[in-house]
Amino acid sequence: IQKAIDDETPAELLSENVEATIESFTVTYTKGKPQRGTIVGRVGDKRILARVRNGHRATLAALAQGDAIGQKIQIEHEGDTNFIVARDHIGAPVQVGFLHRRFEFVMVERRGHLLEVTLNRPESLNSLHSDAHFELHEIWDAFERDSDLWAAIITGAGDRAFSSGNDLKATAKGGDMSVPATGFGGLCSRFDREKPIIAAVNGIAMGGGMEIVLACDLAVADPSAKFALPEVKVGLFAGAGGVQRLTRQIGRKAAMDLILTGRHIVAEEASRLGIVNSVTTPGNSVAAAREIAQTIIAASPTAVRASKQALNRLEEIEDLKSALAANTQIFKWLFRTQDLKEGVTAFAQKRPPQWKNM
Repeated sequence: IQKAIDDETPAELLSENVEATIESFTVTYTKGKPQRGTIVGRVGDKRILARVRNGHRATLAALAQGDAIGQKIQIEHEGDTNFIVARDHIGAPVQVGFLHRRFEFVMVERRGHLLEVTLNRPESLNSLHSDAHFELHEIWDAFERDSDLWAAIITGAGDRAFSSGNDLKATAKGGDMSVPATGFGGLCSRFDREKPIIAAVNGIAMGGGMEIVLACDLAVADPSAKFALPEVKVGLFAGAGGVQRLTRQIGRKAAMDLILTGRHIVAEEASRLGIVNSVTTPGNSVAAAREIAQTIIAASPTAVRASKQALNRLEEIEDLKSALAANTQIFKWLFRTQDLKEGVTAFAQKRPPQWKNM
């Protein structure tokens, strides 16, 4: 049988945008989670190899769970790679069928040209762990690629928190701490965005939650909102861009106050400092963000994109990307210290930390 196969004329391999029929596929796992997915597809008498985009765990899970053989699939050629295209439009009503994605920790809703993203872990004050980061990574990727989506809002489920940041209880237990290349929330290290994102801060925005706000283009806050970068209190630092972005947005002295003390500030002070654009009436942060979004959507989407491109170049000139890259080495050192372990353990145990300065 092998000789007969070897003697066959190999099928021509394609590299283009095309619809293919899946002949074979594989999904590989690391620590029980899907990491890579590849398909072999047929197009007439030709074949095509394609893979799932890096970090798109929801698409990987859909590929692994479905009966993929014989299914039609869209392929998108980009650079020198063919990518599998998910069948569903992000934020559209969920449909049953092959390769339809499910998001467990984030809700997405499409409102015309607007995408609303809601962090959906209210029981933990919308703190984020690895799975949530990767869901957001895939959602923001889809948002940027969808030509019918022109702006987005991000908020938190419930009325207590926008996001309390990193899930320190998961960290204390030694859980999966991996994040996608696009950083905390799939957003804080995403430097090529060309569409505006508005933060509707409906409650606590602490640590990584505040860093998400700083990474957004605009922000509005409920009067109940509270902000802080409290990482120094648990042996960490605001390494998802908080140190750099806060300093740029409100000035060095004001930023150092918040960064080194970790103190909490209320919505009015956040507005005075320039962390948010405005404070809304109670319970209306999302409604206010929608109003801003609709004003943006009424403008030329190409002009808005061009404006974002120009701002991206400004960030390159000021070299924010390199500044954030330096955080990697700092974290490598910090994660070897006893104080980090003590800080997150004390937080999980709800006790004051006993620092050792080592």
